[in-house]
Amino acid sequence: MQTTDLRIETPCGMDFGAMTLAEGKDATKRFCGECKKHVHDLSRMTKGEARALLEGKATEGLCIRYLYDAHGDVVFADDRRLVPASALTRAKRFVTAAAALALPMSLNACMGAYAGPRPAPTAAEAAAEAESKAAQAPAPVATDAADAGPTTPMAK
Repeated sequence: MQTTDLRIETPCGMDFGAMTLAEGKDATKRFCGECKKHVHDLSRMTKGEARALLEGKATEGLCIRYLYDAHGDVVFADDRRLVPASALTRAKRFVTAAAALALPMSLNACMGAYAGPRPAPTAAEAAAEAESKAAQAPAPVATDAADAGPTTPMAK
């Protein structure tokens, strides 16, 4: 069903959320105190229920409300594209809680944690470190005496 199939001659400016629920807590219609009529929400009905309402005898003066997508198709209750507001609220709370928990951890990761002063190495650790540095140092290169350059004679 397209929005072009459901022409609304004079749209009402009243807020649907502010209207009172109809008798029996029927979620598909609300009572408008301004025009004293029931406003039927087609988006809370199945496609068959909406079609039955629109093809009924008493459609003169019928007030309707509906949601539609970007293509102009009316969205009905049995359509999976319609997400209940309660699900969005739960998702928003979850994301807010996750962000509240992740923010301190991410800030700590950026600033680094204070580990305190480094303890002095033990004698075994110091010896191992000295051996490691000695192993990494370049080995002396043996040169021939002729390549050594000018020499100074030693006194006897």
